[in-house]
Amino acid sequence: MRKTHKRIIIAVGLFVVVLAMLYTVALLKTQARLRRAYAALEADGRPMQAEQVIPPEIPDEDNAAYFFVDAARPLKDTSRRIRTLLERLSSLSSRFMDGSIDQEDLEEFKTHMGQDLVKSSLELFEEGLQRPGCRFMRDYDRGLFAELHEVRDIRSLLRMRRAQKRLELGDVNAQDAWDAVYEQFRLVEALRSEPRFWNQITRYSLASVTCRQVQSLCSVSPPDQKDYPRLQSVLSEQDDVTPLLRALDGERLLWGERLFSLPMSELRETLLQRDFMYMKRGVFFRMVFAYIKFKPRLVGDHASYLEAMRWGAEILQQPYDPNAREEFRDLRGKSMLTGEFMPWVDFGKRFHCGLAANAHITRAGLALLQYRQVHGRYPATLDALGLEGLTDPYAERPLCYHAEGEAFSVYSVGENQQDNRGRSRDREHKEYDDIAWHFPPLSQRASATN
Repeated sequence: MRKTHKRIIIAVGLFVVVLAMLYTVALLKTQARLRRAYAALEADGRPMQAEQVIPPEIPDEDNAAYFFVDAARPLKDTSRRIRTLLERLSSLSSRFMDGSIDQEDLEEFKTHMGQDLVKSSLELFEEGLQRPGCRFMRDYDRGLFAELHEVRDIRSLLRMRRAQKRLELGDVNAQDAWDAVYEQFRLVEALRSEPRFWNQITRYSLASVTCRQVQSLCSVSPPDQKDYPRLQSVLSEQDDVTPLLRALDGERLLWGERLFSLPMSELRETLLQRDFMYMKRGVFFRMVFAYIKFKPRLVGDHASYLEAMRWGAEILQQPYDPNAREEFRDLRGKSMLTGEFMPWVDFGKRFHCGLAANAHITRAGLALLQYRQVHGRYPATLDALGLEGLTDPYAERPLCYHAEGEAFSVYSVGENQQDNRGRSRDREHKEYDDIAWHFPPLSQRASATN
């Protein structure tokens, strides 16, 4: 009996030793992989310290952020409301501006816009727009728990302000409309250093919308001759991928790195707050979390995260690749925390290409209008405009261009990289994907023909 006990003890001991050796080997391998991931990022010249991505200080008197935050705060009281007043007014403002608002909602909109609370908020926002810089007083030491909604709030306030002008003045005159365009571009520039990836996506969206506003406004009242150089200068900066790259680094250094350094109790609560994998407290979550916090697994997940972020930085700087979406999904699926916390880089790349396309198209269209004012006709090719960088970001070739009489079309082939003669996606033709500026708009051309 004693020999049997001794053999069992020896067997258990050997089993424990083997497990300890396997654990040590696995941990050493993942730690080596983590070191290689850090070395690769450093070799690529990516920032390695949080201080490198935090926006520089701005003097209080020059900082629009104070005004933007104070303007939004009183409109975000959620008591007794499913949606905040800011969200509701943003929605009503959009519908009012595009003419799709019904009479009942119009009356509600006018009532809200006449309130002192709303007027004072918009006055604060107006003051903020006059400031040259914008840096939110975010506590970056809080990492994952820092507030992230300011840029979305600013878009809502900007939408409300435009609607307010329309209410007060009726049809806004051309100069007011162009002033609004320049204000939006100033706001886009002020948010350039924001180190949060999704805030940069919102910034890109605002810049794209502003480009399209320039195109629409040109059909009504083209800019003065002196404004062409100003617009060209602003637009030439919009395809810069640096802000998005910096924001990706910001995600890694300010949020991702801190995630992997959290004590296990805080990591557990963070995952619960994020509704990780749609799981609540319970046996299943405890089992999954036990797998996540296993040291070799956690270190390996950290290495996967850094490798994926390095891949993301490369994708943002490379030409558009329609297969990047599948690569991105594969990367996210390899490790649990990487899949949960890595930004949607392929989505950011598509946003960047969309903004670049809109900026290039708008630059080309403005130059075409100016060329016609001087020469009385449009040029045979875009080369005659003398502008650099008028390429299609989706196809890495010159923008497509057609002109006839007083009309022109300049466009990008879009994500599907197929030339659809400037036709964009609609209900009948979902396969069309071009991003185009038709001058005058196709609807006006059809009316003139009829």
